[in-house]
This record gives sequence, structure tokens and C-alpha cells, in this order.
Amino acid sequence: ERFEHVALVKTYNTNAQVADSAGTASAMNTGVKTRIGVVGIGPEATRGVCSEALAHSLPTLGEEAKAKGLTVGIVTTT
Repeated sequence: ERFEHVALVKTYNTNAQVADSAGTASAMNTGVKTRIGVVGIGPEATRGVCSEALAHSLPTLGEEAKAKGLTVGIVTTT
């Protein structure tokens, strides 16, 4: 199997060595490592503070692709 393009990502959180699913999903879908317990929110935001979450929201790769008229697929082995 050969892919024209391959991307690798380390998904540990910015505030912990052991990642959780929220931070991992955010890293995989936004390209930005973030904190434990948040999805689609940058690491600068404090968990549970809505105004900070809104100020530091991260667009997903899918959202960016859709805005450009493209499609996206994610392949994983785990």
C-alpha cells in the first residue's frame, strides 16, 4: 500500500503525558495539541469557561476542507 501523502501526529495533551480521547480527537482533527477534557478548543482556554472556549475554538481539518470545496477522509490503525 502506498499513499501519496502521509501525516503523523503525537497526540499527548499539553497538560498531561497520558492523553484522553477528547484531547486526542482534537489533535487529530485540528492539528493542535490541547488540554485534557476539551474538544476543538485551544490549550489557552480554561476548561469550563465558556467565554474562553469561544475565543479559542479550533477549526477542524474537515471544516477547512469543506470551506475550500474539498472532501476529507481519516485512516487509522488503532
